[in-house]
Amino acid sequence: MKNTFKKLLSVFLCAVLLFTTASVAFAAEDNAEEVIEKNYACHNYYSNGFIVVTFSSKYSQTGEIPEVYLNDSSSIYSVAEEDIDFKIFEYGGIRYPQLFIKNTNNSDEIIGIEIGTGAFVTESGETSAKVVIPKNRINQSGNLGVSCELEAIKLEERTSLVSGKICYYTTVGKPVKLNGYSEHGKMWLGEMTATYTVNEKTFEITSNEFVPQEPGRYVVELKLGDVVTKTFEIDVLSEKETYSKNLGNATELLVTSPFYFVLGVVLLLVPGMGMVIGAFSLASVSLTVSNFFTALFDGPVYKEYRLS
Repeated sequence: MKNTFKKLLSVFLCAVLLFTTASVAFAAEDNAEEVIEKNYACHNYYSNGFIVVTFSSKYSQTGEIPEVYLNDSSSIYSVAEEDIDFKIFEYGGIRYPQLFIKNTNNSDEIIGIEIGTGAFVTESGETSAKVVIPKNRINQSGNLGVSCELEAIKLEERTSLVSGKICYYTTVGKPVKLNGYSEHGKMWLGEMTATYTVNEKTFEITSNEFVPQEPGRYVVELKLGDVVTKTFEIDVLSEKETYSKNLGNATELLVTSPFYFVLGVVLLLVPGMGMVIGAFSLASVSLTVSNFFTALFDGPVYKEYRLS
C-alpha cells in the first residue's frame, strides 16, 4: 500500500514539474515573441535595387545602425553597414521612420529579412525591437513612385513601311512637373535632390517644376540620398521644329495610307476576322487624312503624359 502511494505521489510530482516547466517555457517563448516588432511595412523596390522597411510612427529619432540579414533562399548573409541607411520622414502630419537596405540587385529573390534592435528610438527612450520579416510580408514595388508630367506630342516615327516607334516631344516654354503618385513617392519627392542637364549645362530644380528655355535633350535626375537615382529623358524642340516634325510625320502617314486603303478593301472581302481588320484599316486611313489637315492648319495636338 505504501509503495502504491509512493508511486502515485511520484507521478503527481512529475506532472506538476512538467506543467511548471512547460509554463515557464511558454512564458519565455511569449517574452521572446514580444521583442519582435509588430508594426512595420516592408516594400521591395527590386527594379531600383533597394528595400525599405517602415517602422511604427511612434519612433521620433534614429538610433544605431542595426545588424541586418537577408535570406535569398540559397544563403543567409549579413548586410554591410554602408548598405544600410535610415531616416525619419514626415508627410501629412505623420512620421515615417524608414530603414533602407541598398544595393540589393537580386532583391526579387529575397525570402526573408532580419533587422536587429535599436534602429529607431521613441521620445521616451524606447528602442525599436528586432524585426523578422517573412517572404509573405515583403511587398513587391517595381516603380519608385515619382514621375515627370508634361504636355507633349506623340509621334509614330517610321522604321519601315509597316512598323514604327513611338516618340514624345515637347516644346520650349511648356513646363515639366515632378510628381509623386504613390504613398512613398509623394513622401520621398520632397527629400530628393532634383536637377536637369541640357546641352552640357546642369540646373537645380527647386520647386518640383521647371520650364525648358532652349531646345535639346533634357536629362532629369532625381536622387534620394545615396539610396537610389532616377533619370528621365525629355526631347524638347522649338515651336518651329515641333510644327515641322509633327507635319512631316503626318505627311509620311498620309503617303502610306493608299497601301492600307487597298489592304483594307481586300480584307473586307475575307469573312470573319478579315472583315474586322479590314474595317479597322480603313478607319485608320480616314484618321490619317484627318490628322494631316489638323497638323497642316492647326499645328501639333498636345496631351498630358506621365514619364515614370
